[in-house]
Amino acid sequence: MNPTFVTAFRRSAVRLSQASADASSHNMSTGKWFGTLTGVALLLAAGAAGLQWAYNDSAIDRIFAKERRQGGQHR
Repeated sequence: MNPTFVTAFRRSAVRLSQASADASSHNMSTGKWFGTLTGVALLLAAGAAGLQWAYNDSAIDRIFAKERRQGGQHR
């Protein structure tokens, strides 16, 4: 391996390990961390469910009904 590449990789690894140590030292408890993670997951799931409800098959059928009728005439 190129020694320059190895040196650059080592330096970035040291920076990443220092950044992770700094992030873990902000005294956020494990329960609070998992609570935040659960809240974000629920928010994303609610957004996905809302999009699923808004764009269900019948709405898509209504949007493309005209194209389907026109496509049937060209057979």
